[in-house]
Amino acid sequence: MKQFFTSFLIFLLAFSSFAQIPSVAKYDLPKKRLLIQASSMYLYSSNQGLMDSDSTVVVTCRAYQLPLLLAYDEGYNDGTKLAGSEFVESGNIKSANRLLGSLKGVDKLKLLYQLANFYLFKSGAKPADLENAKNYIDQASALSSQLKIKKWELESLMLLGKYYFQLKNMPESRKYFLMAVEGSRKLNDIKALAYSLNTLSIYMSPVEPEKIKVMEEILGLYKELNNKEKLIEAEMRMTVIYFWSGKLDEARKMMYRSLLNMRSINFKHE
Repeated sequence: MKQFFTSFLIFLLAFSSFAQIPSVAKYDLPKKRLLIQASSMYLYSSNQGLMDSDSTVVVTCRAYQLPLLLAYDEGYNDGTKLAGSEFVESGNIKSANRLLGSLKGVDKLKLLYQLANFYLFKSGAKPADLENAKNYIDQASALSSQLKIKKWELESLMLLGKYYFQLKNMPESRKYFLMAVEGSRKLNDIKALAYSLNTLSIYMSPVEPEKIKVMEEILGLYKELNNKEKLIEAEMRMTVIYFWSGKLDEARKMMYRSLLNMRSINFKHE
């Protein structure tokens, strides 16, 4: 914990020492998510052994005053008002649970996802937090099956993959992520497939041989979708893979490509 707050202070001091740090006020939701991913990836890579990946996201969100769950809610938050979000973001779980009892359908499902992610990605999560997360995940899985909407069934599978990853049960985690990917392929929905593959990639080690193939497919899908923010995120992940595999020329080329794409969307945090 001491290391975590030391890194947080260093990060904030670095930011406060520059007068021209770009504001995030004009960023839309995709750019805010890209900022979180880009900054947390940088912190994780530059502090190997000092900060875990969840802590780097917490530090980034605090530094930019962004809601923590923006890093994890892409599958169910399209920018419209989420029931109970103000309770979850402030940690008022009792009020969120009271509201949960009055909700139905997709609104209830989205609040279950919020609560599950709240407990899954707490910095320094304890066993009790993971138990709470599993309780909400089980409720979400049951409700998504009841609603019989494939999008939400796949989101619940990915949430299970994240849960087992936090438990360090990698075979079980990979099983659920692959189930979500396969389900997305059957939908014949490029956006859904790109999202499920990208989620899988986040929970793969950079040195896994299969990850390059996964990332190449992701890059192709986001190019086809013309989703520049997600393409940049994928390019950054590919840069890390190239770096750790010793392909420094490829890493450099991919890094410059990412910078050009950032400038093309007026993304100021390079």
